[in-house]
Amino acid sequence: MLMNNIFDTTSEVAMQCLITINCLNKKSLSLDRLWLINFLSLYAKDFKFSDINLYGDSIYSSVQLTVRHEKVKKAILLLVSKHLIKLDEGKIAKISITQKGQDLVEKLNSDFASSYKVVTNSIYNTLKNMSDLELLAFTHEHILNKE
Repeated sequence: MLMNNIFDTTSEVAMQCLITINCLNKKSLSLDRLWLINFLSLYAKDFKFSDINLYGDSIYSSVQLTVRHEKVKKAILLLVSKHLIKLDEGKIAKISITQKGQDLVEKLNSDFASSYKVVTNSIYNTLKNMSDLELLAFTHEHILNKE
């Protein structure tokens, strides 16, 4: 019998995004900040936030960063359609979690979800004072130094 593989599907990325938004003290955040923190969480070892990369080691970090942006955008559409997050329109749209989304995050208790929560909290606490542009520069600089 074939098992459904959910690794890196829109549904899995959506759950990662939901956990990320919830970990950030339920503050609203931009798409770019969500994308970058998600990427940093998955490849935390490469950025010295953890001893492991949740998605394994990769020599293609710069490619993964670009691909991840598109996956996060698709995940946002899925989460909005399920009323798990909402977009606060303004000059720059901000994303925030709904009560329904918070309730779902509380039920996520797999080893991966637990590890993802820990590393995301660590990254957020370290980088929370950076602007989105500074966060992007930080990420690119570390990727370039790795390659």
